[in-house]
Amino acid sequence: MGLLDGALAKLREVAERTGQAKPAGAGRDLPPIPDLATLVTQEEIREVTGGSPEGTPRTNGADGMEVDLGRLVIWEARLSNGGEFLITLSACFDEAAANLGMDRMAEVEHKPLDGVGERGLVRVKSYRKQGTSEVGVTSHKGRYNLSLTHTTADGATEYGPLTELLRKALDRL
Repeated sequence: MGLLDGALAKLREVAERTGQAKPAGAGRDLPPIPDLATLVTQEEIREVTGGSPEGTPRTNGADGMEVDLGRLVIWEARLSNGGEFLITLSACFDEAAANLGMDRMAEVEHKPLDGVGERGLVRVKSYRKQGTSEVGVTSHKGRYNLSLTHTTADGATEYGPLTELLRKALDRL
């Protein structure tokens, strides 16, 4: 199972636990959905992860999919060093929906991450038996929630460089 499959499974799990009622304002226009490849460049991914994206990235389409909070757009790439990199963007109906999305993320093993956007979260998961790790940073800005996740075979758990990349990507929104 790749990062995309795992992300979708987590979203379904949290949505089921918290109920799927649409927030007030649902059905209104969404903010523009940017091309995820312009939010984070391949060169930036290489600088942060040590590996370049290879092949065609997996996506759920340029416009993503409709979810209870707005639209969810996902981009996942395998890296030349054996890792994976995932970009997840939620374009929400309004700021209340974006805040609800962040609350849901905070329920799934995320810790606060200060100094990134309006609210930041970090998740570090080590898989000792396999020697791998997954590091993810998420932030809220206006009607957007943006997550960057790196899975690596060397077990690295440093999230500082990924956090800096998230800051740059937020500035591009």
